Order: sequence, then structure tokens, then C-alpha cells
Amino acid sequence: MKKEIYRQGDVGVERVSEIPATAKKQRHKKRILLVQGAATGHEHSFDVSQVTAFVDEGGAQFFKVTGKKLKFRLPLEKQEEKLIRKQALVVHPKLGKIAFRIADVRIEDNHAIVDGTFAALSHLDSASLKPSTDHAAQGIPTGLYRGASFIGTVRQSQYSPQEVRRVQD
Repeated sequence: MKKEIYRQGDVGVERVSEIPATAKKQRHKKRILLVQGAATGHEHSFDVSQVTAFVDEGGAQFFKVTGKKLKFRLPLEKQEEKLIRKQALVVHPKLGKIAFRIADVRIEDNHAIVDGTFAALSHLDSASLKPSTDHAAQGIPTGLYRGASFIGTVRQSQYSPQEVRRVQD
């Protein structure tokens, strides 16, 4: 079985078939924090209304994504760059910038057609909870996932024609 990994910068979740029976349900008020960047004050997080978090005895994070029904057709942003990465990036009037894996949406005439249930893995300023400009939200489909503590941290690079530089989060 091919791994399904959803990434947002240096954070990701991997689809799993089950959450360990020993994992304990976590209580959160508004946001489920995956990682907080000490250097920038940004966080990668889910809204608690769309995701339930669990932690096993080893500290690994697991998530049950129930999500929210989304149905729309929007033009692709940065088409060439994102399609190479197998991502469809759109700007939704209410959700803002959000990226979906190509495998989870339909692409037609330079538009992404989204018709499914997703939760947004958001990249926010921790103080204001406003979206940061570093990463678009990532649409995560309904399902069970193992979190960032399993995948580990991978250094992210940012490409430009002049240079490749490390991104600090």
C-alpha cells in the first residue's frame, strides 16, 4: 500500500488504518497544535470542530479527521509550480488560500473541482491566529492520521530562480 502523506512545510500527517487502542483522546479548546515554530511564532494546527486528537503512550500524535463538506470550483493559483508538486492551490472567498492533493480533487480547464469532506491544516500566527503568508492551509480528507511526531522534521527549502534557501519556521 502506498503511503498517503499530507505535508505543510516541515509538518505532515500520514493516513493510517487505525488509531492504537491505547491512545488517549486529548481535550483542546479551539485549536489542535501539531507544531509551534519558536523562531517565527507560527503554528501548524487544526480547528477542534473538524478533528479529534489522540496521543499514544510513546507520545505519537493521531488524528481523526471528520472535516467539513466542501463543494466548489475555483481557478488554480500558481498552476505550474503546484501541479509539479501534485498540489492544487486555490483561493477560496471564505477559507483563503488552501492546497489540496491532486489525487483528492478533480482538475479541469485550469480549475480545481473540490467535492468532499476536508479539515484544514492551517499555518497561523500564534498570537493573532491569522493565516501566515508562509504556507497555504492544506486540505486533509476525512480519515485517520498519524501526526508530525511520527514523520519527524524535514528541513524545508524554498526555491527561487536565483537561489535555494532554508525556511525557518
